[in-house]
Amino acid sequence: MIYHKIFYKSGDLLKERKCFIVDDKGTKVINDLVACEVSYKFYVNDLFMRDIVVSPLHLEEFAIGYLFSEGFLMPKDISSVHVENDVIKVLATSKIQRPKTNFGLITSNIKLSPSSIISYVKKLYYLAENWKKTGGLHIALLFDAKGKLIKSSEDISRYNTVDKVVGYACLKGIDLTKTILVISGRISKGIVTKAYRSRIPILISKSASTDAAIDFAKKIGITLIGFVKEDRFTIYTYKQRVLV
Repeated sequence: MIYHKIFYKSGDLLKERKCFIVDDKGTKVINDLVACEVSYKFYVNDLFMRDIVVSPLHLEEFAIGYLFSEGFLMPKDISSVHVENDVIKVLATSKIQRPKTNFGLITSNIKLSPSSIISYVKKLYYLAENWKKTGGLHIALLFDAKGKLIKSSEDISRYNTVDKVVGYACLKGIDLTKTILVISGRISKGIVTKAYRSRIPILISKSASTDAAIDFAKKIGITLIGFVKEDRFTIYTYKQRVLV
């Protein structure tokens, strides 16, 4: 699979803004780092899809991962991604598909130890440099079945972080059925749906899961693990993939 990469100047992920800090000692003026959000008009060929708000970095990976994880296009059908000013334009060799969620049950032989699950989330905290600076970003990490980090990505949206790591894997030809997705935010049904369409069997978060996410994951074969701390975590579905 060949992608004709279009190089562009990425925007800043963080910018300084003047603000006022108020505490019991009074008020002071500082220049604080804040996360950037940029709105882009998103096209596939000449079809306008939607306005998308995203952190202005790794936009090629985002575009590919978004179209794949939302069920619109297969990666092999994407020939190029162009980013210019406030427009992201994807050139594709096929028409947009109607999104599906009936790909059958996900099966996987991946087995995780409790220590590896905790180590993945520790890695997430370690790599979340821009979240530490601003408190305004989410992060997603993608690991292979042996625990090797494939890609990490920060964004203002937890959905976008997933799109970016999935898109990176697509660009590199990585088999997503043999990966583990680790995220910083709440596990919603929308996040589980992205993992399902990408065929990722295990989804881990430091945060909670919703009921709809749990019910859907149980139906489609995804292992959900949340509330990962230094000494504990919660398994919501498909416990058999965890060595406990």
